[in-house]
Amino acid sequence: MSSLGLGLLLLASAWCVAALRAGDYLSPRFHPLGGLPAGTGDVTGAIFINGTWSVWAVGEPWALMQSEDLVHWRDVATDIGFSGTTGAIALAENGTPYAIHPCGPGYCAAIANDTSLQHWHQLGMVVSQAQQTPWLPFNGPDRPGNPSCTTKFGQGNGYQYMDTVTPYQKDGEWRLVAPIQGCNDRLRQGRDNAQALLFSSPKLFGPGCNWTYRGVFFATNETVLPHRPPWVDMIDSDYFEQVPGDPSDELGVFTNSWAGGPTENPPEAGRPIWNQVQWWVGKTIANGSFVPINSGAMDYGQYKPAPNTPLGYDIATNGGAQYYTPKSGAGQGGRGRRVVFSWLEDGLTGAAPGTADRLANCRALPRDWSIDAETKTVLQQPVPELSTLRMPENSTGNHVSLRNHSIQRGVDWGALRTVKGAQLEINAKIRLPPQGGSLDTVGLIVLGEEANSMGGTTLGVNLTAGLIFLERQLGVSGGVDVRAGPLPVLKNGTLELHIFVDGSVVELFANNRTTMSAWSFPAAASYDGLALFASCTRAAEGCAAELLELSVWRLQSVYPPWPRPAVTHQ
Repeated sequence: MSSLGLGLLLLASAWCVAALRAGDYLSPRFHPLGGLPAGTGDVTGAIFINGTWSVWAVGEPWALMQSEDLVHWRDVATDIGFSGTTGAIALAENGTPYAIHPCGPGYCAAIANDTSLQHWHQLGMVVSQAQQTPWLPFNGPDRPGNPSCTTKFGQGNGYQYMDTVTPYQKDGEWRLVAPIQGCNDRLRQGRDNAQALLFSSPKLFGPGCNWTYRGVFFATNETVLPHRPPWVDMIDSDYFEQVPGDPSDELGVFTNSWAGGPTENPPEAGRPIWNQVQWWVGKTIANGSFVPINSGAMDYGQYKPAPNTPLGYDIATNGGAQYYTPKSGAGQGGRGRRVVFSWLEDGLTGAAPGTADRLANCRALPRDWSIDAETKTVLQQPVPELSTLRMPENSTGNHVSLRNHSIQRGVDWGALRTVKGAQLEINAKIRLPPQGGSLDTVGLIVLGEEANSMGGTTLGVNLTAGLIFLERQLGVSGGVDVRAGPLPVLKNGTLELHIFVDGSVVELFANNRTTMSAWSFPAAASYDGLALFASCTRAAEGCAAELLELSVWRLQSVYPPWPRPAVTHQ
């Protein structure tokens, strides 16, 4: 942490140290870049208190970012002392901030001295190894490839605690869900269901606090893709109830950042590593365990088209994680608004970003989460506060809108020529023709160059495959890489696309159901154009879609106007 000591750090000193180079045309200008001296890391927890959002990231020690408006963030130094692993943040009954994370053979906790979250009091170990005995050992004669734990956080019994989920109140008690991970789990190969354990206590801390093991909270080997069983156990999980949109107040959401890849150990043998970040909507039953109803991916930036697979898409093994380790935050009691924060990790194997010393990491834009009560599925949308970034409409080129415009076969640069930029917000409503027509793909091109009909990040729908897709650019090395997810349920045949473009970061929300985040590196600063496109697999007749509404805004930077350094291409 900065030598400035406790207090607010200067924005310019912390946002971009070893992250994206300030002033570069590729640099995000409104995505949060701070939180750690080396860029960003796993999100470990978030709370809303006294009108301020506080989001923590894993570091040495944990790093804290705060914001009143979810748009402008500052780094805050604290003496919390936690490091190395993610954990959780909660608010006790009296509003006291509470933090918990793995430490040695159990969990350690701390409480904040005040709501500034700068000074903390350590409570020591609150859940110990002795409380694991009802479910251990997982090691034994039938686990010859899984010896006793010798890792930093090992227990000596074959399995270790992993990241906690946010403690929550239910039926007059506090509950804590604890995912577990095997010490040598890269050899597990799906032999056992991954598990998260349930503990309960009358009080969160202080007199009356006594965490007791209740049983297995959730056990599954189900990932987003049926043919891709998990490579490791549960990690970077979250659970919350009282979800907006659920009138019954009975549903809960469990999330997990599955990791996958080579089955041999060590994993650094040249084989790719992949990740699936998943949600489940379900209910808890009388014994406290969680029973899922529906599931899906939190973000499809990790997936690619795969026509010969059951779902038509598969893990993109050439890039590692993109949207990863999300955690949610809410106010005291967990009721009301639920905002999810995540890391957009560099996942661009083989890409040439355009600068020699680039580490592509930032925070994803905050998302409001709710539940569709009818389908029991998760809805995600960018927080509305982001609209404050829109530039004034009274200046030419800051905003353009279209209504009832026909998107014809080919690429149409003219309709949107008056607005350009690398920082954009786009809202589009497209009425799609019935399936069986000649229209194959339709959507938008961002970060393109009209003069040479070059480049461009393509976003839209492939009706033939039934997929939402994002074709991203791989920089001056050339080439593209396609990411894909399921076409969401349409209302009256209408697809709504909400898109944010920020330098080399693109985030897409399709009907608030299929979301996709990716790093996309245009080869030059001149790649700032915007276009509509459509393509057909058969005759041109009927090869069109109706653009019901479209609005494009140029967005402001939230960072100081650094001087623009020279860009050295690889």
